[in-house]
Amino acid sequence: MNKKGIILIASSILLIVGNLIATEKELVEGQHLSAGIQAHDVIGKGEGSTSDFTDLGLGLFLHWSISSVKEMNISWPMIPGRVLARSEKLSPKELERVIEEKDFNLNGETWTITPNAYWALAQDFNPSSYDPDKWCKAAKEAGFSYIVLTVRHHDGFAMWPSEYGSFNTKNFMGGRDLIKPFIDACRKHGMKVGLYFSPPDWYHMREIHNFLYWRASRIYPDLSLDANLNQRKGNISQSKRRELHAENAKIIRGQITELLTNYGEIDVFWFDGSLPSDSISLEEIRELQPNIKMNNRGGEGGDFETFERHFPGRRPSGNVPAEFCDTWNGRWPHTTDPFRAPAWATGQLAKCRAWNMNFLLGIGPMASGDFSPEAYANIAKLAEWMKIHKESVLNGAVSLPSGEKANVAATANGNTRYLFAIHSFREPTENVADEQGSTGNFGRTPELQDPAKDLIMTLSGINKPSSVTLMRTDKALPHTYDAATQTLTLTLEASKRSDNTDVIKVSLN
Repeated sequence: MNKKGIILIASSILLIVGNLIATEKELVEGQHLSAGIQAHDVIGKGEGSTSDFTDLGLGLFLHWSISSVKEMNISWPMIPGRVLARSEKLSPKELERVIEEKDFNLNGETWTITPNAYWALAQDFNPSSYDPDKWCKAAKEAGFSYIVLTVRHHDGFAMWPSEYGSFNTKNFMGGRDLIKPFIDACRKHGMKVGLYFSPPDWYHMREIHNFLYWRASRIYPDLSLDANLNQRKGNISQSKRRELHAENAKIIRGQITELLTNYGEIDVFWFDGSLPSDSISLEEIRELQPNIKMNNRGGEGGDFETFERHFPGRRPSGNVPAEFCDTWNGRWPHTTDPFRAPAWATGQLAKCRAWNMNFLLGIGPMASGDFSPEAYANIAKLAEWMKIHKESVLNGAVSLPSGEKANVAATANGNTRYLFAIHSFREPTENVADEQGSTGNFGRTPELQDPAKDLIMTLSGINKPSSVTLMRTDKALPHTYDAATQTLTLTLEASKRSDNTDVIKVSLN
């Protein structure tokens, strides 16, 4: 048996013993720890009612950067070590081999890409078919009311010609600005403008940043990987560290100021990491943009709470505005992974609106600057559903009033109630692994959708309804009403259900 075969067998044993099945929640938590992302308290000091934000209902989350050149995940392919973190601790000799051969997935293969090779993709990133007007037109027809675009992810590449830092379109695309056309298109189509900004900047901090996955670095505290994924030798002086941190804070302050002063009104600013205390404060940001809404990842006092990929197990507390973001095909940027079922997207939207949360649904443009045909096709499917059901989730739809309760996701809009028949999905038999070695449950694709079943639905605390109809067919449904308990009961038979989320419209007297 050759050396590679021995390595593969040994690695397989480690994977089995180490129980490497990672849930989506674990994947998100690990990434947040690696990037220093944490949730802060929400205070909501922005002018105007914070309900203005949750009234938006549905947003499109666009992850786009130089990684699109290779159709790979954004930023995270630079960070190896997920498999190391989930395996039994390696012997010093085996760890030395892994580092030398860059076999961080313990599968006998060299790691996909180094940070330096990743950043070199900027040389080939120059979208030739960039047409955000086309994006916004399609999104508007599907019911999206705001779009959040990554203007700087953890990789540090700024999508506009910034006067701060050396890794932006000024240095690689001759000063081409990818943000202004996006903002202009949003305003043309009546969409709210959202900008995603990552305070963590792995490019600027590359001399001192450890590119080993955070959980793995806790197991191997003496292992620090440089931008070539070699073991870093020697110590970095504290003075050098202070110098880089000070420069980083200056870049953050300068770039955020550019974004908030050069493009008119910005509606949403979406942080993915805490702001350094010596960079810029949320109060200073509000001085530049009084009406802006910020999530709770930049620092104390954001305007809304953010949940990511793992649907919250609790309803947002009190009157705190909230948003749930998730991927349409299991990855944030454009990849070739299959899209999740239309019933998953509409079902998640219904669950969010039943809790007065926004749903921020993520896809990514291709390197050319256009969406993939699959993305447009799924946006069109959502648009078709919205033609009939939009009133149940948007345009004033909110959670049920106090005193009313349903056994399924439900919303209210004036004197009308909406009950959602949400489909269930089987778990995939195999977890999906990406180029980073990260595995997760990225199912909910059409082939994993369970067959429809008869669904008993109840709504209590209401007056006797004047009509109960299936919105898709506009036909009345048999039902009963118990005046003593003020409870409506109906059974939506499997034969009457579609492959998408069906909605029952309950009109009250």
